[in-house]
Amino acid sequence: MGLPAHTYSPVFKEEEFDSILKYSSHITFNSLRQYEKYSDRIKEYSGRISAGLRINPEFSEISHSLYNPSSPGSRLGVSSGDLEEALPGN
Repeated sequence: MGLPAHTYSPVFKEEEFDSILKYSSHITFNSLRQYEKYSDRIKEYSGRISAGLRINPEFSEISHSLYNPSSPGSRLGVSSGDLEEALPGN
């Protein structure tokens, strides 16, 4: 496409992350652990890449639990209970 991408994945592979950084302008993480693991590497790109978190809405009208991000035990995004008082700094 010729432009940096907004990149999201439920899991990032360590061995692929440098390539992801090379081609991204925004990276959205699925968990605080992911964010903490990779945030220092994003800072090395001097503001060219912004980081974000996928937030679990903790509400859904979907009845099938496989597709419901708010079902008990879901690992799709960060819930409000996972955040202390604010979003982590970048």
